[in-house]
Amino acid sequence: MKCIECGNEFEGRDSKFCSKSCYKKNWKKKNRERIKQQDKIYSMKNKEKRKIYLKNNKVRIKEVNKLYRAKNREKISKLKKDYAIRNAEQLRPFQKVHYKKMEEFRRNNPEAKKKFYATQKVRRFFIKYNPNIKLTCSICNIEQNIIKHHPDYDKPLEIILLCGNCHQRLHNKIITPNKLEIINLEEYRR
Repeated sequence: MKCIECGNEFEGRDSKFCSKSCYKKNWKKKNRERIKQQDKIYSMKNKEKRKIYLKNNKVRIKEVNKLYRAKNREKISKLKKDYAIRNAEQLRPFQKVHYKKMEEFRRNNPEAKKKFYATQKVRRFFIKYNPNIKLTCSICNIEQNIIKHHPDYDKPLEIILLCGNCHQRLHNKIITPNKLEIINLEEYRR
């Protein structure tokens, strides 16, 4: 007998196919449309289930993501940098629009303008003078993710060194700013 699918001759069977694989190929060809519809239905069910799961477990998912980001901070920052390098041409138009919006916001908002100039002044100071300041959080003494916080934007060279978590707690008014050590950068000029 000849196999319907592959055309090879075979003996000793009552079937039209020489093997199970030929039978499966033929069955898939005949039922391709039905399989596609089943796949669509299955994927729709999964999407609906996923939406429901995400809706019901927002807090849990946030906590898991926060833990993952804390453990893999270097990996995530490397991935972001790689993505920015690979997609620089696509990102430039968005960056230009963002920069224009920020400039316009600073022009119209005097408080934002003060904040921007204060951060720029501190950044330039650290580049120009490179002061021997140990960059550690003044609350928890961590050396990672240090932010230079300005208690008063009118005095841009007076800063408080805080880690990201303590900085957030300060802005959420969990920590009081009057007990923190203020560093005056004027003293570090050469």
